[in-house]
Amino acid sequence: MSQDLPSSVIQSSPLENYLQTNLRKLMTLLGVLLAALVAYGLASHSRQVTLEEAGAKFVAAKTVEDLDVVIAQHKGSLAAANALLRKAELLWEQNKKSTSADALREFTKNYPEHPLLAESLIALGSKLESLGQRDEAKANFERVSREFPKSELAALADLRLGDLALAQGNEEEARKIFEAMPAKHAGQSSQNAFLTQAESRLEWIGAKLPTTEVEGPAKPKEPAKPATTAIGPSKPLSPMITPASAPGSPSLKVVPQPSAPATKPASAPASAPASAPASAPASAPGSAPAAGTKPAPSPAPAGKP
Repeated sequence: MSQDLPSSVIQSSPLENYLQTNLRKLMTLLGVLLAALVAYGLASHSRQVTLEEAGAKFVAAKTVEDLDVVIAQHKGSLAAANALLRKAELLWEQNKKSTSADALREFTKNYPEHPLLAESLIALGSKLESLGQRDEAKANFERVSREFPKSELAALADLRLGDLALAQGNEEEARKIFEAMPAKHAGQSSQNAFLTQAESRLEWIGAKLPTTEVEGPAKPKEPAKPATTAIGPSKPLSPMITPASAPGSPSLKVVPQPSAPATKPASAPASAPASAPASAPASAPGSAPAAGTKPAPSPAPAGKP
């Protein structure tokens, strides 16, 4: 017959002993993990809601003041980064160029992982160059060339570095930059327009074309105009003389000036008609005596002998 072994003889496994000893601790740890998972889920949901809210505010922003609200309330978010870029653009359009550059500086410093960082560095460098801050502009172009060597923007950054050297009169440094670009960016497409522009820059340097603006020659002074004496209206000559069309040498013909129409004299009062004279005997042929003259006396008849 088999006999039951006493309980003191039965030995527990190490796992059972561990569970019995640390069960309370394990339950406590499990509760903490569950609480952490719930908290993480709630935080993720809350952050997602916040991000969506920030994105909606950014889309609705129309002014610099609206963008400042997004930047302040959602710092560190993608919406805040995009708001800084848009703010810089608006300020530049409002001719607040220095403040625009400050906004881009803040963006490139606080959002190094943003997908538009390379473009922003190029934009900041160009703005600083236009403001006369060439050393800082050069640093931004060099950063793009160093941190984004596989990007086409790296070729643009090198092109701008060469242009800066030309603007400062350092032709030899510019030549080296342009000549190194094809090999440095060999992995990029041959259609890269920035490489083509570098070749054009080398042709300019070889042709000794001016690379900076120069003032043109001074505008010649206009000769002084002779003083004119005011002449009053003159009376037309009478008669007027105009050229006459005739073969050979030109001749002149006199055209009488039209005169003002003469005034018609008043009509004299009508007088009574004179009575017809009595018929007179025929006289010797000759002219009749003029009216108002006495006729010459006829000669006396000769006397008889």
